[in-house]
Amino acid sequence: MPVKNYYDNYEKSVVGTKLALIVSYIFVTFLDFILIFNVWFSLTYVIIFLGVIYGYFAKTACPHCYYFGKICSTGTGLIAAKLYRPVEKKDFEPSYQKAIIPGLGVYLLPFPLALIGLMTAKSLFVHFMLVCIMVFLLGVIFIVHRKQACHKCYNKDFCPAGPGIENINFL
Repeated sequence: MPVKNYYDNYEKSVVGTKLALIVSYIFVTFLDFILIFNVWFSLTYVIIFLGVIYGYFAKTACPHCYYFGKICSTGTGLIAAKLYRPVEKKDFEPSYQKAIIPGLGVYLLPFPLALIGLMTAKSLFVHFMLVCIMVFLLGVIFIVHRKQACHKCYNKDFCPAGPGIENINFL
């Protein structure tokens, strides 16, 4: 029997690692935004983040994905199947391209706002350390995703973010 070169369902360790990193990133960002702005601004960011990832992204890309209703690397495949209907014609690449810009935007939004923190933060040292942790976590999220998720993804051959997966060797 030939060995499949993709996951039917992702291993729980891959999903758990990815979700733990994402939760850590959101938490550190939340703390930094409290330092720069206030609790309400921080909560607003968390709500926007969750809305974009589990709302817009899950509705736009997930129904077109092989992992819709299955365990995917981010957990959105199962959540999307509970919230949204499957589509007749799966067309992953354009739907993913449409969803990825806002998806990346919520991960990158804290960095321009961090510049404001240079002027308004109550403690520049703590702000600087939190931004360093955010940069580190974002890098680790990217590396872990590419190394643990992309190489065994069913969509890797036609995913806009997928080409060149096998050439990433820094982990």
